[in-house]
Amino acid sequence: MSKTKNPPKCTYCHHIGHNINNCKDPSIEILDKTILEKIIFITVLFKTLISHYEISLCVKELLNLLSYDELKILIYKKNLKKLTINDEKNTYVHYLRVNYQDTVYSYSNDELKQKLNEISDENYQIYGDEYLKTQVISDSFDLEELLLNRMHEFRPPQRKFDITITQSPTSNQSQTQTHVCPICLDEITPANQIITNCNHTFCNDCIQSYFKSLNSNNNLPVCAYCRDPMKSLEIPDPTLCKQIQIKYCNQEQDQEQVKLQIVVDNSRNIYREILVPINPPPIPQRPPENPHHFNRYLISIFYRFIGF
Repeated sequence: MSKTKNPPKCTYCHHIGHNINNCKDPSIEILDKTILEKIIFITVLFKTLISHYEISLCVKELLNLLSYDELKILIYKKNLKKLTINDEKNTYVHYLRVNYQDTVYSYSNDELKQKLNEISDENYQIYGDEYLKTQVISDSFDLEELLLNRMHEFRPPQRKFDITITQSPTSNQSQTQTHVCPICLDEITPANQIITNCNHTFCNDCIQSYFKSLNSNNNLPVCAYCRDPMKSLEIPDPTLCKQIQIKYCNQEQDQEQVKLQIVVDNSRNIYREILVPINPPPIPQRPPENPHHFNRYLISIFYRFIGF
């Protein structure tokens, strides 16, 4: 009687029906994009200032933080498996480092700067923190200071403005009414709209881009439609409301302290932001058992054993 062959199981996504070399999990694209962004980040900031060898050491350390299965899935994605001489982690790191750095150095300087600008503010800070923890940079005060200065040079800290932010629930009329952003001329969804004190509606992307553009000057924000000073904003979506308040406004935060956290949204293959408490409530702990109860239990077993 022949044994039933078990179906294959992927060691990356843990789904049954395929092996890791045929995995099409959407998180692979996100992982690949993230690694490429991190290498673009350090290359643009350090290019011409430190040696290629030192940049390569930073990239190598960052790749070593990935799990074996993450490295392996990237090896398959890049069609590098046939080149690897063995299946050791160091071998995967070497071939991936060379592949990613070759890709990055194939871009022109203008393309690299454009790709650096496309990195979100949150990821920009996360990548900087990760590189500051690498041994190459943390062991050198000069490199540490250089990285911090270059991060500030390419993306100064966001200015904050004296704008009052209020969260207003979307009415049924607003949900059915169609708005077009005066800047990009795209239709604005209810979850993406921002209303100024002069009653003009813009999309979130254009408002945030405008706030970031004010980093290069001392101008105060004004409405892009009527040029009135921007004093308050109404934002129907509560998450977006809190996000704008934290990132761009001097307005005092609510008593409930929250922070923005980046998570991967596999269903849409993108990054997104969520709000999480800074000091989350403690996880309920199971009360410790009374040792006397346990001792009495052992004694009762002993008495039964000797015949009492």
